[in-house]
Amino acid sequence: MKRHMRYQAAVLVLALLVSFSSYAAGDPLRYQQWALHNDGSFTAEEAYTVYQNTDGFGITDAVTAGIDINITAARENYRAVRPVTVALIDTGADISHPDLTDAIWSNAGEIADNGIDDDGNGYIDDMHGWNFTAGDNILYAGSEDNHGTHCAGTIAAAAGNGVGIEGITAGAPVRLMILKVLSGSEGTLESVIEAIRYAEANGAAICNLSIGAERLEPPLYQVMNESNMLFVVAAGNRGVDADKQPMYPAAFDLDNVISVANIQPDGTLMPMSNYGVKSVDIAAPGTLILSTVNGGEYGYMTGTSMAAPMVTAAAALVYSHYGDAALAEVKQILLDTATPLESLSGMTVSGGLLNIGAALSAGEPPDTPPQPAEPVFADIAEHWAERDISEMAERGLWNGTGSGMFSPQGSVSRAMIATVLWRLAGSPEPADAPEFSDVADSEAYYYKAVAWAAENGVTEGYYDGSFRPGVPVTRQQLAALLFRYANSIGADTSARGMLTDYGDWHSFQIWALEPCAWAVGSGLMIGRSADTWAPNGEATRAEAATLTSRLAAMTERE
Repeated sequence: MKRHMRYQAAVLVLALLVSFSSYAAGDPLRYQQWALHNDGSFTAEEAYTVYQNTDGFGITDAVTAGIDINITAARENYRAVRPVTVALIDTGADISHPDLTDAIWSNAGEIADNGIDDDGNGYIDDMHGWNFTAGDNILYAGSEDNHGTHCAGTIAAAAGNGVGIEGITAGAPVRLMILKVLSGSEGTLESVIEAIRYAEANGAAICNLSIGAERLEPPLYQVMNESNMLFVVAAGNRGVDADKQPMYPAAFDLDNVISVANIQPDGTLMPMSNYGVKSVDIAAPGTLILSTVNGGEYGYMTGTSMAAPMVTAAAALVYSHYGDAALAEVKQILLDTATPLESLSGMTVSGGLLNIGAALSAGEPPDTPPQPAEPVFADIAEHWAERDISEMAERGLWNGTGSGMFSPQGSVSRAMIATVLWRLAGSPEPADAPEFSDVADSEAYYYKAVAWAAENGVTEGYYDGSFRPGVPVTRQQLAALLFRYANSIGADTSARGMLTDYGDWHSFQIWALEPCAWAVGSGLMIGRSADTWAPNGEATRAEAATLTSRLAAMTERE
């Protein structure tokens, strides 16, 4: 049975509010963005002509100067140290909107519109993200994608381009990966889970989830718990104490989740916003928010859906600014620097309003804006596995293929993966020489590694006594090698996932069932698509580097 998620904008609740104002190009709309620049002069009159009736919302007419996210100080303090990819898991988005075209993530491993899965990630022509509702790369279908378009503009609309609004991350190296899981207002849990896996596999660090459901879904909890991404989630629009009446995934008690409530222009909690001193972390502006909508236009929306992207954008700036900060530290910085408000005391974990200016001055920023770091290898720039490949190379676990290249789509040999795992184990000295007929050259780079791997049950030879060091490794063979390595060092390998969820489950070899089920259940490996695991497909160097990076994080954490 399909399990449904809905977006967290107030336009979902009251049909009266599904209208948007239209403006001519060039209008100085930033002055209607009270959330960024609140000098007390914001007037809701124009917004009310769009909403027509706000009685059901309880939106205030009052405006208090200074109730904003302190973007002016943020602009002064910010220095770009590293690029950030933000996954927008929502409806689709109008990626051709004039305020958004330069803010969209591009898949460097894919060639547009050639009908080929160039990067081997299981998705054909996924240049800017994926449509999980239709199973294609069409990210925009008109008015049903207003919600995601609005969220996108808040985060990353261009500034100083003579049109429209000012996005919070404008000018920063922040790009939006568009992952459509909602058609209109509803979508399935399965699509959300697949989108999360896609986002992480393709390099996203932060994920905006302005969606929610009242039912606790363990599979969603599991995939978020196992993820290395930071999730910024809308708290919900029921006006209830979320500690007692939780909305998920906002209420997940996870270190990598930030739950966001909705503040009005006068600094009061919006009556329809959920709150919770244990389960809602911070508040941000979410009432009468002006942003991009479909067709190159602009419109107002209200809801915790609008507040969450404010925090997502802030998280992206903080992560980009503090080059050594972990995502868990980003969350803590945002909560620690929130502006305390009496209206939020006892209502949220931080008791405060998002303050990006303070967040970007919480530590020691770089003296001068450094140049973007060159990738370790010339052919992994903006590749979905760049972060993991670079980390593994810097740790000395993976080498390139010569001439400054890594060859991410190249195959992985048996000798190569044995050597990487041997290095991960600390390059121990084997007790004896390898006993394989074709591993006799003691000068070969893999000589000691193969001996160690055989002694510790990580690898085996063939029936004829050979090892066949140059033979490429398949995905199920790679899972088996990682599984055996984890067992050899005493790591927990009890997790099990369902292989029968994949249409090609019958292609698994019997000996690979347990290792592959562990790889899936532990979150180490996912299919190449929603329906295909490709157990007999050759593992690529990018896949293997990513998986050994995850394995290292998993086993070193234990």
